[in-house]
Amino acid sequence: FAWNTYSYTVVTKAIKNFATMSKSGDQQRKLQKLATQLRWYPMILVVAWTIPTISRIYNSINPDNPQYWLTVLHCLSRGLQGILNAVAYGMTPSV
Repeated sequence: FAWNTYSYTVVTKAIKNFATMSKSGDQQRKLQKLATQLRWYPMILVVAWTIPTISRIYNSINPDNPQYWLTVLHCLSRGLQGILNAVAYGMTPSV
């Protein structure tokens, strides 16, 4: 999680720096738009991995008493990252 957050931050800052250094107004606008679109992906990562992380922590603390409802939520949320990434990608105007 920490590595992904760091990577997204570095890439977004680099794109914003390229946008400020760009001499062309059109290119600058496109790069700013790209940086804005990329902000959704770290949030998607957090949302998609919250329930599985809670489930794993709970099961490691209480291995003899697993909660069925937490396991069901864990299983249901496993595909959430792919679905949310597809939605974020689908919200781009070029698609």
